[in-house]
Amino acid sequence: MPTRLTTIDALVERVARLDARIRQAPGQLSLDLTGGNGVKCGDGWISPDKTCRKGKRSQKPLHPLIQETVRRRAEREKAAAAPKPAAAPPAGAHPSVTTGPDGAVLINGKAPLKTLGSGAFGDAYMADTAEGPIVVKVDRLSNGDPRESDPSVSKVQQRRNMVERERANMQRAHELGLAAEPLGPVQELPDGRLAFAYRMIPGVKLADDHRSTSTTPEARAILEQPGALGRYAEGIKRIARTLADAGFDHGDLHPGNILIGPDGTPSLVDWGFAESAKAYQQAGPASAPHEVATRESSTLYVLGGGMIQVNRGIDRDQVTFGYSVNTAPSAVEVGDATRRAGDAYRRVIDAFDDEWIDANDPGNVGERIRETNRLVRERGLSFADAEREAGLRPRLTPDVIQRAEQARDAHFGPADLAAYRQRVDEHYRQWRDL
Repeated sequence: MPTRLTTIDALVERVARLDARIRQAPGQLSLDLTGGNGVKCGDGWISPDKTCRKGKRSQKPLHPLIQETVRRRAEREKAAAAPKPAAAPPAGAHPSVTTGPDGAVLINGKAPLKTLGSGAFGDAYMADTAEGPIVVKVDRLSNGDPRESDPSVSKVQQRRNMVERERANMQRAHELGLAAEPLGPVQELPDGRLAFAYRMIPGVKLADDHRSTSTTPEARAILEQPGALGRYAEGIKRIARTLADAGFDHGDLHPGNILIGPDGTPSLVDWGFAESAKAYQQAGPASAPHEVATRESSTLYVLGGGMIQVNRGIDRDQVTFGYSVNTAPSAVEVGDATRRAGDAYRRVIDAFDDEWIDANDPGNVGERIRETNRLVRERGLSFADAEREAGLRPRLTPDVIQRAEQARDAHFGPADLAAYRQRVDEHYRQWRDL
């Protein structure tokens, strides 16, 4: 819409129109506008007894003030009529994700540089920005939330829950130093799809996907460089230990979700299935020593044994990657002690629960079960903890918890966790010399 003229502009414009009428018929201010007796002259009419001089000779130039007013008005009208380009986001703003007329994804008004791939979540695209390369993940309209068991939750809400959860998981992992930084909130595209962006981590996949049984040529080329394997070892140890201490599971850990940086440093991607760790539902908090060790050893096996296989102690010609060192403390080895610890803890808790159930009738069992499921779904509680909050099981007393922890730690306690980690550190130090 053209900008409204100021009072001075309007006055000058009226003078300009009057001046034009005077110049059409010099000496005549009263024009015959009947159309029947008048004669057309330029944009107006003159008396039949006058001669139209429009275009016959140069006219007296307009006053400079009038010329400037006319020029400014013409510029305003031209600017108003011109199509407006898509506004680029200011520096530091989160990327804008939308679609073009054909439905194709646009990032900051431009087509992505490339499509990175597709997965259970949807499609991933790469774009370049002033702050560096980014990745945009866009979901599919057909998606449903595999963690949703309530049929009353709409497909639209399930999709929203999935996307918001992955972004929140990535934010937490980023704060732990394990994932790229999310950029801006979840955005809804014109066709209803949902998207969010994050900074791109440089690197190549360790394997093509979860079905692969060997490293990619690109990853192999990086890890064969001097010092790269040592940096990879330090990286996977840090990732596994950080996740274990935080009580946080990636949820979809496989070689296809591991990136190898140019210097060999590993990173994790695809956090859509991450959650608070609940390895043992009735074996105490996530910080219990046996649970921490179980999570750490399981993660290390996937990151450091399942693909590269330098920690299996088998003959060199049988090793997939081509290296062999002494066997690291494995999930199997640690598992025997941690399972005994978990069993001892549960025996104490189960005895307490059985005694309470024999003496109490919870009542409204169906409603309490529904409440249990809601607490698991919405608050992320373990099923056992949710049952206690919903009244299907008793609340644990300090005395019961203390007896259960003593029974557990007799098999795998804080000292055992410290000893286990010392062996892990010694093992991965050997990778520096490979």
